[in-house]
Amino acid sequence: MPFFSKVKNFESDIEMRCIMFRTDIDYSEKLKNVLILEDELLSEIHNVQKMIRQSVNDRNWDDLQNYIFSFNELSNKFVSFEEERLECFDYFGLVDGAGLSSSNNKFTHEATGDIQELYLSVKQKLLASKIENNALNNYIKITTEFLQGVFDNVIPQRKTSVYS
Repeated sequence: MPFFSKVKNFESDIEMRCIMFRTDIDYSEKLKNVLILEDELLSEIHNVQKMIRQSVNDRNWDDLQNYIFSFNELSNKFVSFEEERLECFDYFGLVDGAGLSSSNNKFTHEATGDIQELYLSVKQKLLASKIENNALNNYIKITTEFLQGVFDNVIPQRKTSVYS
């Protein structure tokens, strides 16, 4: 009787390893798919950012409003994909920003290279997007300060006198 119980436990241990392995494959594929979606989405975001900049330069405020609306929708999608990516990172015990080399053995062999390349591409596009945002924000800030200075010099503010 004890022999059968050991076999039974052994079988359940194998079943458990298969389930874990299947889960590793599932999370590897999920991570790969999420990174593909993020990569494509960041390309779209970057294109919209260029259009926003062009609209500001052309002073086309209607287009600017539409592009900002599109940008916000794409940003919301990116946030949801980022949550899924972080869920996969948590599963593999990865720390965001630490790279992927520490846990290559947890990914499926076929997916390891793809995941690393996609992750690098996503990080590069995210950095390009941040640079584009900073450039646009700096342009708007400088323009706003310039116009405020012009208005302050051209139209001095009058202080109203209060008589009692």
